[in-house]
Amino acid sequence: MRSTRHAAAQPLPLRRAAILAACLLLAAGLLAPALLATALLAQDEPGAAARLSGRVTDLPGTPIAGVVVTLSPIGGGEEGSTFTATTDRRGRWGVLGPWPGRWRIVVEATGFIPGEGHVDVPAVGSPAPVDVGLRSLDEVPPAFSESPGTALRWIEAGSALLAQGRTAEARVQLEKAVPLVAPGDRPEILRSVARTHFLEGDVETTVATLEEALRLAPDDDETRKLYRALAAELDRLAEAEAFLGTLAELEPGGREEAAPASTGQPAFTMPPEVVRWLEADPVPLAAELRGHHAVRLADTSPVGDLGTFLERSGWTEKQVRQYDSDPSRDLAEESFHLFVPDREPPEAGWGVIVWVAPVPWGGFSRQEIEEVLTRRGIVWIGANRAGNPRPVWKRQGLALDAAESVARHFPVDRSRLWVAGYSGGGRVASALASQYPEAFAGAFCFFGVNHFHPVPVPDKPGKLWPVGFPEPPRERLATIRADRSFVLLTGERDFNRAETWGTYRHLLADGFERVEIVDLPMADHYYGLQAGALERGLAFLDRR
Repeated sequence: MRSTRHAAAQPLPLRRAAILAACLLLAAGLLAPALLATALLAQDEPGAAARLSGRVTDLPGTPIAGVVVTLSPIGGGEEGSTFTATTDRRGRWGVLGPWPGRWRIVVEATGFIPGEGHVDVPAVGSPAPVDVGLRSLDEVPPAFSESPGTALRWIEAGSALLAQGRTAEARVQLEKAVPLVAPGDRPEILRSVARTHFLEGDVETTVATLEEALRLAPDDDETRKLYRALAAELDRLAEAEAFLGTLAELEPGGREEAAPASTGQPAFTMPPEVVRWLEADPVPLAAELRGHHAVRLADTSPVGDLGTFLERSGWTEKQVRQYDSDPSRDLAEESFHLFVPDREPPEAGWGVIVWVAPVPWGGFSRQEIEEVLTRRGIVWIGANRAGNPRPVWKRQGLALDAAESVARHFPVDRSRLWVAGYSGGGRVASALASQYPEAFAGAFCFFGVNHFHPVPVPDKPGKLWPVGFPEPPRERLATIRADRSFVLLTGERDFNRAETWGTYRHLLADGFERVEIVDLPMADHYYGLQAGALERGLAFLDRR
């Protein structure tokens, strides 16, 4: 059972502090999970009794003991009924009694973000085991609005941190979410922000935060009740009523335009040497080049055309043109960053990494990366100005053009010609290796990966990540499963870690024979391209 932690020192008398803390807890709603029931119900509930069981682990699969699992019915039966179990040292749990129907499941453990989803108990037969993989509370949510789910990530992290007493950290995450959600949802988040201030003993900021919530939603009853209760305890009820009176002139959502949602990409502050490469006049790709160069390509891939993309991606030309009035590519307008080791190529030919960057530059600047590539005999090439904002058909086409061009100009070992990418680029790389096995021997996906099957969300039973691209035809799929290599790289604090582990397990279950996961200790999504991580992945890719 989790207990609510209060600040050690409070400026208010203990009795009044307890009353106010209770008010804040009740007002927190979904952002502060309800206290769990502690006793298992007697086995005389309506309907047939069912044995429901499962296992709780962390994402890599280590069992977690002492996890509280709570089940409550969703529609039907007694809405107030709950079943509760606690995991043993192997992470196992079980309850006897849930009747047929859909049940809400909440999984809570100290140090982890609570898992929540639903479980269906059939009318006939035994329900399948419910296995949950919890995300660490130290996971670092996105630093910017990477997707529509970014605000939810911040809210999840903030709520879990608040429930486990880490108020300052919780406030950072919750406050980031406020401008990204609908105006009607902001008061609920601000109530939790107010709670963080209260638990730290900062009553004045608590009051100010509740007033901010009321300016956003003057008619929000929960916030009004909480605000009045706090004012009464502070002997400032008359002052509070005067403030509430001024809200009559405000329309609900009156400050909507003051906090627009941010959906932009992060600012990429380019170092001077990167600016120099991007502004350099590209030279033609040639076999005698060594070292770093900005190059221009002349060779297009035979499978890099729009027609092949439409055939393999499931997009229609109409859909493409809704986003991009001119989906063609003009290589004369593009530049690529090339690195060729200053040595003779390996006997079988160069290995090649075709890089798909999430940012405008397709190169790298670290000397240690250069040393890894030189030692292993690998050429690097990545398109410039082809980051996440660029349409996927152009990003894929430029990567295919790069692979084709290097193979035409250099002696290349095609069994070592891989596509790699970071974050959104890693997602593109996973699609390229699966959709174009004739071009790539595999993929190295850093901190982002997609799959062609829905992947279960480890900490949200009943939910799936959507497919990233269509399933390849049978013959092509057989080749990918048996002969193509995939390295998925994540970190203990990466917000894509759960999806990466889920995809890894799904690939293994789907019959992929050459799949590896690299999970870096303490690394978050912004870890960057590091030599040690690159070396580990290449060691697997090079394993014959």
